[in-house]
Amino acid sequence: MKITQPHLVSSNVAPWFAKVQQAVDHGDVVLDFSEVERLDSSAVSLLLHASRAANTKGLILKICNCPAALKRLVALYGLETLFSEAFFNC
Repeated sequence: MKITQPHLVSSNVAPWFAKVQQAVDHGDVVLDFSEVERLDSSAVSLLLHASRAANTKGLILKICNCPAALKRLVALYGLETLFSEAFFNC
């Protein structure tokens, strides 16, 4: 699933929770961040939601074209271990 929101921030992330849930429900566990230019900590919340949704279905989340800022936030919150296998290049 491609995240097509260039600015993934708290003011506009809410609809993405349902979109990610629907994608995971259909077996799509690859999140592509190639179009995301700016983000905040709400993007980490979206990743946690996606990871939980995938795990519930017995699937493994994959994160494609992850912005450096998102990786820094994941590290800041001490979540590197949780997402260490999720990051890959597409």
